[in-house]
Amino acid sequence: MLGDAVERIRSKHRLTQQSAILEATSDFVSYVDPDGKVLYINRAGRKMLGIGENEDLASIRIPEYQPAWATERLMNEGFPTAMNTGVWHGESAIIGADNEEIPVSQVLMAHKLKNGELDYYSTIMRDISELRKAEHEKEKLTDQLYESDKMASIGQLAAGVAHEINNPVGYIYSNLNTMNKYLWKVVKTIKESGALEDIHAELEDLLTDFGDAIAESLEGADRVRQIVSDLRSFSRADSGKIESVNIVRCIETSLNVVWNQLKYHCKVEKEYDDLLMVNCYPSKIDQVLVNLLVNAGQATQGKEGLIKITARVEGDDVIVSIRDNGVGIPEENLKAIFDPFFTTKDVGSGTGLGLSVSYGIVQEHGGRIEVDSKVGEGTEFRVILPLIQPVAKPEIATT
Repeated sequence: MLGDAVERIRSKHRLTQQSAILEATSDFVSYVDPDGKVLYINRAGRKMLGIGENEDLASIRIPEYQPAWATERLMNEGFPTAMNTGVWHGESAIIGADNEEIPVSQVLMAHKLKNGELDYYSTIMRDISELRKAEHEKEKLTDQLYESDKMASIGQLAAGVAHEINNPVGYIYSNLNTMNKYLWKVVKTIKESGALEDIHAELEDLLTDFGDAIAESLEGADRVRQIVSDLRSFSRADSGKIESVNIVRCIETSLNVVWNQLKYHCKVEKEYDDLLMVNCYPSKIDQVLVNLLVNAGQATQGKEGLIKITARVEGDDVIVSIRDNGVGIPEENLKAIFDPFFTTKDVGSGTGLGLSVSYGIVQEHGGRIEVDSKVGEGTEFRVILPLIQPVAKPEIATT
């Protein structure tokens, strides 16, 4: 008993010796006895709580200066962990002098006597308001980058999409006009003929062509509907909720959107597994695939291009591979291709945001992007997405 009393005296002496250092720190530092009585709060802590220099600490109860959720977390997690392991650290909050909640990073330590009995708790809290503000601004900037890249992509594709729409609409009108002429020719032939049997063969040919024209018109109308649907799917805002979708649908939607940029100089080969369901934000994954397909198409210009798209399940992941036989990426550029605004394209041909935004989207989904490229032979991008969200943090692998 005497030994414990001496140890307590020595502990209080050490606290007094440390106070000069603790008064100079900008972090909130306090000591609390096992009964919750405050033994010490440094200058930064008193300022954060709005406590005067001469105010009696005996009347202070720190939980009264914390929001309910923070107090509950400390009671259920902080204090038990500190007693078992000696230290707990996590995020908490303090109600400041202006009655606003201040987010803090908190370290709680349990100091025990030699006999294992609790002597006192010490806690250090650091104001992370600016950090949270910076993270919020970063999220806003990331969202702006997503939208900026999406608008840039849509702008580049708009002329091609309009061309794609005009082609089927053009032959729809042409066929309808032809059908109209055929109809009147049929009517005229019937009126001028005295015997229906004599015009049977000609009438049959006309009606056959009439049916073919209708079928082609319907095909064109369906093509228009698909193009518009895919463009709307690509440009729509996400609902903010993860959806379960077949990754093949995303690939086909993205391929339809960029097809006008590929069809004149590229051959596209596709190989998909039967069922490739992933949990994702569909329009964001569409955006990633559009960026990669556009890049593949641009890399193959000036030669007979070939783009191979595969999608398969491997373990707990879905892997989408987009391989081209284009110019390839120099080794010195591989490590920079995901950096914002990095581009090797001519001025006006790219924003330098496509791959950076794509990487951020895949990272948001708990996945990763791998790239393999050889100059003169081509490039392969592999988008690896987990079947179930969330998973471990993503990585970039270059080979």
